[in-house]
Amino acid sequence: MKKRMILFVLLLIILILCLYQGRDKYRTWTGVETSEAFTNPRTGWYCQYDIHDTDAMRREAEKNNALKIVLLTMDLKKEADNEQLSAEILDALEQALLAAEEAEVSVIFRAAYDWKGEYEDPPRTHILSHAVEICGVLNRHAQQIMGVQAGFLGPWGEWHATDYVEYDTKEKPFQIEFLEHLLENLDARIPVGVRKPQFIRQALKYDLKTDRLGIYNDGLFGSDTDLGTYKDGEKDRRESLEFLEKTVSTSFNGGEMPYVSEVSDVNNAVKELSMMHASYLNGYADQAVISQWKEQTFEDMSGYDYITSHLGYRIWVEKVRFPQKLKKGKEVTVEGTVKNSGFSYIPSDMEAFLKIQSEDSQQILPLSFSADAKDKGEFYVDFVLDGRFGKDEKTEELDIYIMFGLPGTEKIEPVRLANEGYFTEGGWFLIGDDR
Repeated sequence: MKKRMILFVLLLIILILCLYQGRDKYRTWTGVETSEAFTNPRTGWYCQYDIHDTDAMRREAEKNNALKIVLLTMDLKKEADNEQLSAEILDALEQALLAAEEAEVSVIFRAAYDWKGEYEDPPRTHILSHAVEICGVLNRHAQQIMGVQAGFLGPWGEWHATDYVEYDTKEKPFQIEFLEHLLENLDARIPVGVRKPQFIRQALKYDLKTDRLGIYNDGLFGSDTDLGTYKDGEKDRRESLEFLEKTVSTSFNGGEMPYVSEVSDVNNAVKELSMMHASYLNGYADQAVISQWKEQTFEDMSGYDYITSHLGYRIWVEKVRFPQKLKKGKEVTVEGTVKNSGFSYIPSDMEAFLKIQSEDSQQILPLSFSADAKDKGEFYVDFVLDGRFGKDEKTEELDIYIMFGLPGTEKIEPVRLANEGYFTEGGWFLIGDDR
């Protein structure tokens, strides 16, 4: 009996060893985040242009590689009395969007009936009709549109000094009717920004879908209320930011900083920009706050550089697990995780790719990528090594690259990963190598 038991144990050990030898061996590569400051598509500092001023936009884009975003504005003052917009102004919008595509910049759009503080309310029916026509043009360029600031109502389209914006009413106020109208007529890929957190609360009250709603705060850090963005008192500011942090699920959030104030210090700015999931700021208008941030330090760099590199998403590859050997005809899995240290979410349309490369061959594979949390994402792919490679090449003899990107009008726009390491042209990042 004892001999049988010993024999059984020996056979079991041999079986386990055979299974272990036959099992694919995997290794894990671990990444490190760089402190380098840079911008990526749909993030950063924007410059503002009227739709008729596309030549200036082109010139700025040509000389400034860091320009990723423009705010295109549309002055509807001369159209206010017309039920239908003129063909000329619609064509000007079309040409401006084409120019933005050519310049490879993402577009924030805002229309308003007054840009000088001399506003008069147009007829409601005209506003609704104009919005439909404008949405028709924007939808043809949806891939280029970062988002639409709701605009239209009040001077500068900022939803104040107008009879059409109401707060204490038993019936659905016109601004919410208009917002619903805008969401219905815009391509579902295009998010919409509103001027105050209060309008998102109203949208929730009247059962609007708010997953596409963000905030454009043009009084950012200008006073303790951000020039009326919040109600009086520190409590409402804190509660409103906590509301945005929990409620807003789009990355289309930002604004401009008009004045230095008690809340514009970089330490507070970093905290609040993260709470509001900020992706963009005006970098070309008032410079006082920007100058303040350049003089201040945050995490061993200038406050300006830190904010620049954290607007929007800032993703870096944390870990990648892949096989030590790649054999032709055998299915293997590559999987990993990314971290996001940016102020905002990883865009929902982010794509990822894997490249296996030798001296004379390469195989590019789309990765399945998901980011269910703000601060991280996961990717994987199951694949068989292409027959063009050798029968039994080791991973040490093959370069393995990963690349993330966002869909552009005609091509994928590469995303610069915030990793320390080796990059090649086109945004490909080498993993698993000490090069």
